[in-house]
Amino acid sequence: MKKYFKISLSILIIFIFVCNIFAESFDGFICDVETTGWTYLSACCHMGKATTTYKFETEEAEEQYGSLVSSAFDLWDSAGINCSYSASSTEGTIEIVQGLEYNGLSGADSLDSSGHVLTWTIQLSKSYLDDATKANTVKMKTIAHELGHVYGLGHVDNKYQIMYGVEFAFKEVKPADRVGMQVVSHIHSHTSDYSKTYEAINSTQHKAICSTCLMYKIENCSKFFVNKNSTQHEVKCSYCSLSTLENCSYTSIHSGNTHYAYFNCMCGNTEIMSWPCSGNPCIEPYSIQPEYETE
Repeated sequence: MKKYFKISLSILIIFIFVCNIFAESFDGFICDVETTGWTYLSACCHMGKATTTYKFETEEAEEQYGSLVSSAFDLWDSAGINCSYSASSTEGTIEIVQGLEYNGLSGADSLDSSGHVLTWTIQLSKSYLDDATKANTVKMKTIAHELGHVYGLGHVDNKYQIMYGVEFAFKEVKPADRVGMQVVSHIHSHTSDYSKTYEAINSTQHKAICSTCLMYKIENCSKFFVNKNSTQHEVKCSYCSLSTLENCSYTSIHSGNTHYAYFNCMCGNTEIMSWPCSGNPCIEPYSIQPEYETE
């Protein structure tokens, strides 16, 4: 079944919701549009390659609108995308539709087992393309926006980006659009070592953030311990800014009128503390009770 996606602000929330659901399925990385500036239409459905071809449904349509569509697709050149016309294409189809409710609709017709687009269709409104009051540059941005959907990009809130969900004369392919396109086309991937930064989430996990696309994975912290004083140590991570205080582990023993705390902690603390004690039960000094709040 063909699935078409409307250029409409009213469905922007739906797209973002779908993207959030599937975000982790895209190579295990999470895309937060507030940080990345781009988002998925659906992480389980994307082009997965930089190059694709298309044909027009009729020769007449190609003769009349071929130059406009080609110029529109060229707006993605800076992202490394190559979408070219071929009369014998078995991948993409451009349909010029009379009476189409929207300026443009687009969608994947079939996918391979990895969720990569095999065949796709863009429908364009004939009355919109023929509207002499609309500048061709504006129409090109609408068409380029639809190609972004075909590749797997969703809507964004920034009206100056090409993937903004409403027609706007001044929107264009911005750096965030390009990066998103490079992810869904696999020009940019995380299959090999890549530059990253780290951000602590809590006392056990951090975000490993790709420096290029700003997507992130959640990883367990790689902890090590630094002794701070006779009773406490600092827990740190080899990668992120994790820093919390913990009490050192010890064994408490009472002998005669003396109480002992034998420290044998992972931070290297091996101190022995003792104090006079005749109480039953023994009362430990305040100095080895919790004196901090975990961050």
